[in-house]
Amino acid sequence: MLFSGLKKVAVGAVVTLATAGALTLSTSPANALPPGHPTGFNGQQVDLCLPSNPSFTGGSARIQGLNQDGQVKSVEGIKLGPNCTPVRNQWWWKGGVTVDWNVPQGRKQTVCDVPVDQKSNHFACYY
Repeated sequence: MLFSGLKKVAVGAVVTLATAGALTLSTSPANALPPGHPTGFNGQQVDLCLPSNPSFTGGSARIQGLNQDGQVKSVEGIKLGPNCTPVRNQWWWKGGVTVDWNVPQGRKQTVCDVPVDQKSNHFACYY
């Protein structure tokens, strides 16, 4: 069986099957952009931002919404630092994203409208 130029994209890696079954693997960051696309073209990396107030330190959050593939995803137990905390995962968020905040001042839920595309790769959701 011969494969010519067939590519399969996996999380953070591209596997290329070449003629005669040779296999090559190249890795890239999980949040790398496909070649030729502008930054922030299909969702954004989200930063969860607390008020700039010394009493707002610590706590946790949960985020849920659509990823770059239109699938509902969630991340729980995000440890919040002072100011803004990036949500570290392999998803690019877009549309209405729900954030459940659990901070020393109490619990709160907000919805951020994350743009599908913009010049930056990051979007801040505020408490």
